[in-house]
Amino acid sequence: MNPEESQLESQSIIIQAKGVCKTYTGRKGESVRAVAGVDLDVAQNEFVAILGSSGCGKSTFLMMVAGLVEKTRGELLLEGDPIVGPDSRCGVVFQEYLLFPWKTVRENIAFGPDLRGVKKSEIQERTDHFIKLVGLEKFKNCFPHELSGGMKQRVAIARALANEPKVLLMDEPFGALDALTREAMQTELLRIWHETTCTVLFVTHSIIEAIYLADRVVVMSKRPGTIKGTLAIDLPRPRTHELTSTKKFHEYEKELRGMVWVEM
Repeated sequence: MNPEESQLESQSIIIQAKGVCKTYTGRKGESVRAVAGVDLDVAQNEFVAILGSSGCGKSTFLMMVAGLVEKTRGELLLEGDPIVGPDSRCGVVFQEYLLFPWKTVRENIAFGPDLRGVKKSEIQERTDHFIKLVGLEKFKNCFPHELSGGMKQRVAIARALANEPKVLLMDEPFGALDALTREAMQTELLRIWHETTCTVLFVTHSIIEAIYLADRVVVMSKRPGTIKGTLAIDLPRPRTHELTSTKKFHEYEKELRGMVWVEM
């Protein structure tokens, strides 16, 4: 047993994937394998990045965990329960902001709890908390078109967290942002994560982003995607972007580049 497996055994496993596969039917009726035999355990409160090239099936796997895409074969569990559809224990943040344009920041964040029938007083308290957590107090009554890209993604994160999920699933959430905003949002995400009790499963095609954010990086092979390897990231927290210029960071980057580029 390697140290990584030993550490996972000592923690509560919240997500389990065993031999998970996904096959689509192509336009001409042919079978297209997107994901083939993924085995993965994710521990409670762990931050795991799934890294791979475009089209490797990493987003498809994430959507299966979210219950938004049905698996073809295998076993996929959330806290020991089979995942058969969307589950309130999971919050999802997409690359596109998907905010309601006719609702304010406050109304967007309150939407989920309101839909679930949470008491009005609790919705207000919860919404105020997450508006403050993502630093948008001055913009709580603004509409999405009045916000920058980074602000919109903060709203999307706050909206997901307002449902009090145990797992936050993030599908390249900063991919549409410029480089400087993306760095700022990475640091913001780590701050928010430290102040919540969420497990995070984060899809990215950026090696640097994966190392900076994660406790563990999972590398997927090219399609059909499967787990090529994993790398535990032993860097101090809280993290700052100064870490990206350290020797240890570059060693991780070199190792992951070797794992990823052999697949290209």
